[in-house]
Amino acid sequence: MALRFFSEFRNIKKELFKIEIHDDTFSGTATEFNVRGDGFKLNYKGGENTWDLIKSSTLSFTMNIDNSTLSGFIGSLSTNNTPHFQVKVFIDDTYGAGQNPPFTPDGTNYELFWLGYIENRLISIADTSYPFDLEIVCLDGIERLRTLDYKSSSTSPYEGRVTINEHISRILGKIDFKNHFSATDDMFATRINW
Repeated sequence: MALRFFSEFRNIKKELFKIEIHDDTFSGTATEFNVRGDGFKLNYKGGENTWDLIKSSTLSFTMNIDNSTLSGFIGSLSTNNTPHFQVKVFIDDTYGAGQNPPFTPDGTNYELFWLGYIENRLISIADTSYPFDLEIVCLDGIERLRTLDYKSSSTSPYEGRVTINEHISRILGKIDFKNHFSATDDMFATRINW
């Protein structure tokens, strides 16, 4: 997946965020865009209990469409299905200790904060010439799992005995985020509390 669009912004705590939109058919130079309002909204779904550890999430942000390159993105959204466009959100919240004035993050220490797909069925577009705003809604892979069968192939269910970690690994393989992680990245962690 190639980086197609990106935006950087700070929140009120001066943390630096970067939203990236990746396109699996794009080749070229990435275009910067501006986000509106608070940058993005991240919402978690699931149980109300704090011990519910697996919760799906949605992320939404408003992209300001102010040129023909960004306007062309709308056509791409309407002709491609989920999961054609992936969204990564990074955070740089590193502060230097003891500096006067305090160090403000500069984007050199970004860490992955959120990862998901643009859900083109949930997009809201203003019917006007640019500049205008495009409301984009993204789903994480957990939300997408509801539509996928848990099979080893298109027709065969999984057979045999495997550990819970192997089941989780197979499920994560269905989400198709592996190309965003290296072999040394932690994709999930387990903990036993006897």
